[in-house]
Amino acid sequence: MRRLLLPVMNDLELMSVCSFNHNTFSHMYYYRNFIYAFRRNSFANIINIIGLVLAFAFAFVIFTQIDYHLSYNDDIKGYNEIYRYSFVDQVFDDPMDYFSPKMGESMATSSSHIKGFAMVKIAGNEYDYHMGETNDRTVKLTSYSGIGDYLSFFAPDVLYGDIKKLEEPHTVVLPLSMARKIFGKSNPVGEHLYCEDLKEDLLVVGVIADYKDNNFLSKGIFTSTKADSDSNSNYHLFVKIDSPNHMKEISQSMTKQFLKIVGWDRILTDHKAEGCLNRLDRLSLSNDDLMAGRTVSISTWLLICFSIIILIIATINFINFKQAEMPMRLRNFNTQRILGASMIRLRLALVVETVAVALVAYIVACIVVYLMPSMGIQSLVVGSLSLGKWHITLLVFVIAMAIGVLSGIYPASFVGHIPPAIALKGNFGLTRRGKFIRMLLISFQFLATIVLLIWIGVMEQQSHFVKTASYGYDRDRIAIGQVKPEWLGHTNAIKNELKQIKGVEVVSYAGAKIGAQDNYFDFSLTDKDGMELNLSLIFCDNDFINLLGFKILDGDNFHSSDKTQLVITKTTATLNPSLKVGGEFYGYPIVGVSSNCQFHSFRIDDTKKSLGFVVVGNEQNSDDAIAKMKQFSNANIYVKLAQNVNKYQVLDEISKTLSCKFPTKYDVSFTFLNDIIYGENYKSELLFAKQILCFTFLAILISIIGVAGMTMFETEYRRKEIALRKIAGSTIKEILLLFNKRYIAIVTFVFIVAAPIGYILGRYWLMPFAVKVSISPFIFMGSYLIVLLIAVVTVSVRTFIVAIQNPLYSIRTE
Repeated sequence: MRRLLLPVMNDLELMSVCSFNHNTFSHMYYYRNFIYAFRRNSFANIINIIGLVLAFAFAFVIFTQIDYHLSYNDDIKGYNEIYRYSFVDQVFDDPMDYFSPKMGESMATSSSHIKGFAMVKIAGNEYDYHMGETNDRTVKLTSYSGIGDYLSFFAPDVLYGDIKKLEEPHTVVLPLSMARKIFGKSNPVGEHLYCEDLKEDLLVVGVIADYKDNNFLSKGIFTSTKADSDSNSNYHLFVKIDSPNHMKEISQSMTKQFLKIVGWDRILTDHKAEGCLNRLDRLSLSNDDLMAGRTVSISTWLLICFSIIILIIATINFINFKQAEMPMRLRNFNTQRILGASMIRLRLALVVETVAVALVAYIVACIVVYLMPSMGIQSLVVGSLSLGKWHITLLVFVIAMAIGVLSGIYPASFVGHIPPAIALKGNFGLTRRGKFIRMLLISFQFLATIVLLIWIGVMEQQSHFVKTASYGYDRDRIAIGQVKPEWLGHTNAIKNELKQIKGVEVVSYAGAKIGAQDNYFDFSLTDKDGMELNLSLIFCDNDFINLLGFKILDGDNFHSSDKTQLVITKTTATLNPSLKVGGEFYGYPIVGVSSNCQFHSFRIDDTKKSLGFVVVGNEQNSDDAIAKMKQFSNANIYVKLAQNVNKYQVLDEISKTLSCKFPTKYDVSFTFLNDIIYGENYKSELLFAKQILCFTFLAILISIIGVAGMTMFETEYRRKEIALRKIAGSTIKEILLLFNKRYIAIVTFVFIVAAPIGYILGRYWLMPFAVKVSISPFIFMGSYLIVLLIAVVTVSVRTFIVAIQNPLYSIRTE
């Protein structure tokens, strides 16, 4: 029998035959089988591995972000008992979660179910620190501060010293990594840390273990603070409760005390004012998610879903490849069956083969993940990419092995259905049912790709609208920089100096970044007629209206005087008829009405919001927190540039002038308002859009791989048919059309199903925007044409390669 079969067996088949005398589960048999299969269809296996590598690597990226959110702050002992309090009212667009120390203490002691509390202030600025007052080696650090022994509330692992000494003034506690970075040793307790910017000498009283990267306390050092006056409302209030069952009672009690302290219990009688307690591990969520009571953000759920879809698409490709090559390998399998191989062994060999391919893809994916930070991929994910996160690495490994097993089981079931004697005569294509399943799997790939293309098209359309919409001021000519502490008291001198620079038109100051934030100083009061007046105020100087280029529609612009003045927008005057020129709001006299502008993001409809600009005069009480804004502490310096100038060259000149004539320890830099608006207001949307864009690119690439593989196998099955058609007079164009017709029909049918799904997802993504675009029909047509072009080009290239071959050669090799 073996002699009869030798003519139809190649060298590798003979190697398989020779191994039959060994143990049924000999590792050499499976190794030889894998090498044989890989060499026979090396191109298909290589592109299949590429698809799996991309799917596994991107799954690792998405799982890293998901892990960041789901494990946020969970390394704090008792995190499930700690909540941050926020005040919510109809007057405010976002929760109010900053309070003064006395206010926080009064609220935290309003309920017997509160076991403890802490007030923490998170500094936004970096300061220069170094060892001792004379050391030149400086390190820029952010710092946390709080009232009393606030750090013990979060129960860190204390390695050295006593963190309770933070109650003493001029003390600091360092995380272990910071201690080693600054002092070069793990235990610097007793050493001194000098802050150059604040001229403060701090005594190191303790060292704690580092928190995880996804902990809100992981970004700096911990310093002591004296109790501030009530005017400094910059502290988050955290409370530890005895039971989640008492959350509603605790929240109501704290809110009632808050309203009583600020005197709003009389003003807000007609409003639903309530408190909100958000657990520590949910603070990574957006305000919208927190207000909706979600434990996992919608964007996180979507990322989970699409990572699963990408893995499914990669699995489909893998199964399709293996299923499509089965008929071409029937002769080999059935030769082995005739020579004594069992079906169990043959099927197990197929599973081992697919698992080996998945393992190779996983190893290559790990290498790609390792290289990702240097490739700039880190910017696509919140959380650090590292193979050291073993739970993620292990999860991706388990998924890879599961995909390998599943991809081998289905093709393995195909083996043995055809009698060996018949199979030895030649190759066999798939049955009608097999072809249907294969096309169904390909259709799923096209479906996911079209949906993602429509979705990313909607995002791009809205992004283009945000970038090009009229805000009422020239964002491209206005640059903003932060006022440095050394500049206080020199604001007028700085303005005069900058005006001398060629290309600078107007210089002004303001306490907010107009258009780049959704939270302002919001005020509410009731007028004499009982109508409620709600106003967002921006504190600025006399030149701010001119810098923005607003038209004065009624009254006057700010005039040079030492008196407080208020200019309101036209929308404000329309929504609040009692606010007129000559009247006043909150004691501020209204001097004019200006044109409208977009001062929030497009998540808020500014046609329903009121805005005023305030210049604070010297007649205000110096103890008034609002009056302190005239010193421009923590304010912004605005510079409007002339048209037709080299904008970046002028900004460099501004930075050099300020650094030279008004020295500061901080970097002096300016950013155009348009970049700030787009970068800060839509940061989460931009990150999500980039991730979906990567999903789309990945889906397209894997779909190309899948279609290429399927076409390759199909042309192999129909090589003789192509040759006979050419001999009968068919042209290459007719052959290409024959092979493309099926894929054109599939893409068209899939598009009919995918279009409404993409539309629904697009509308869902647009929901947070109060001002949004109408989805263009060109997005749908473009998505359809892109996928159709991918299918047609891929099929045509592979079919063309076979069609141009000599038909006699194709018939002879068959």
